[in-house]
Formats: sequence, C-alpha cells, structure tokens
Amino acid sequence: MDGEFTMQVARDNQEVKITIHFRDASQYSHATIEKTDELKNEFRQCAYIDLKDDNAKNGVIEKTDKYPRFFSASFYRLRTVTKEGIERTYPPVRLPEKAQ
Repeated sequence: MDGEFTMQVARDNQEVKITIHFRDASQYSHATIEKTDELKNEFRQCAYIDLKDDNAKNGVIEKTDKYPRFFSASFYRLRTVTKEGIERTYPPVRLPEKAQ
C-alpha cells in the first residue's frame, strides 16, 4: 500500500476476519471494505468503517465478512475518504486459500 495502512484477511471457520492497521486514522472521515470474486471489476461493499468513532482512534479496525464465498477466489480492497472528501481506492488483497 502507500504506508497509510496495512490490511490482513484471514479465514476463521465460516467467516473472514479483516484487520486494518491505520498509521493515522484521524485524517479519514470513513472507509469501506469491498469484495469481489475471481478479481472481477464488480466490487461490492462488505463493511463500513466510521473513522470518527472512538473505537477507531487506536488505528486498529477489525471487521468480519459473515457471508464469504469460499468456493471461488475472493479479493478484498479498502476505499478511504479523507475529512477533505478525497477518495482513494487501494489494490485488492487476495484471501488465502484454505489450509489443507
């Protein structure tokens, strides 16, 4: 990414855990986590993050995708909006294959 955050996605039973570590979450208004299957351009919103919320102040956000599609390759990406209204979309991260 650009050093502003790191994002990790991992399988956890029937869900996907998404952890985002922001370097400085105070510069953002909000963010969304989006997902797609098979790296199509059809991303859809998976989770909304209100970065003005007190829980976001420490810079670590944890979200869960309760409806993942495990039968195909899934990709997750972050879209941020700064307090000034600047929107950025970051490259997708692939959900690791299930461990055998």
